[in-house]
Amino acid sequence: NACVKLAEGKPIPIPLEKKDFRTKPETIESLITKKTKAIILNSPSNPTGAVMEKDDIKAIAELAEEKNLIIISDEVYEKIIYEKKHYSPGQFTENAIIINGFSKTYAMTGLRIGYVTGQHEIIEELLKVHQYNTACAPSISQAAALAALKGSQKVVDSMVAEFKRRRDLMFNRLKKMGMECNKPAGAFYMFPYVKDEKSFTENALKEGVVVVPGSAFGSNGKDHVRFSYATSYDKIKEAMDRIEKIW
Repeated sequence: NACVKLAEGKPIPIPLEKKDFRTKPETIESLITKKTKAIILNSPSNPTGAVMEKDDIKAIAELAEEKNLIIISDEVYEKIIYEKKHYSPGQFTENAIIINGFSKTYAMTGLRIGYVTGQHEIIEELLKVHQYNTACAPSISQAAALAALKGSQKVVDSMVAEFKRRRDLMFNRLKKMGMECNKPAGAFYMFPYVKDEKSFTENALKEGVVVVPGSAFGSNGKDHVRFSYATSYDKIKEAMDRIEKIW
């Protein structure tokens, strides 16, 4: 929202399906007006962990073609997927700007390096802003990113397998508590419904567990909270024990 407003645009939230946080193409179409310039997607999703289906991605890409809109697709969690497969709108349309990075797949958060792909004329315009904003990524980060890409990807597979193990632990514990929660198909977040996000967040903090109120992610997130399972298996166990006390 903040970035759109900085560009003097008006962000319009897309209502999601409650049962699986699905982004329906027909919902997006109903919100398009003469002033619409772009559609922003994020799959796998932060904070819901939802992964968009191929048919939905393709339908949204076709909609962008029809309405002459740009899709801005945040795909930074593309490798952290469990049961599903990642699809990009860039597979179905040239009207797409794909944003990705190394922070999640290769755990390189501190090196601050990512990349954007898109049509030549769009990248040229982005470069004008980038030159004054950042100039370039640090050379050591570029070298590390190249090494990560060229190296064995087995470490990524191992990491994803461990995330899946942690996800299953957290999901099963929350469900056992009777909490309403969708099972994430990707990323490393859980986004349960907690009835009163303010009260839950404050009580969790008193127990030493930090969660993010769902409203921080827009109107769709009201009375949800975001848990992260990007920590050790044992710490998740302990956190769930503490959450059980307040639930």
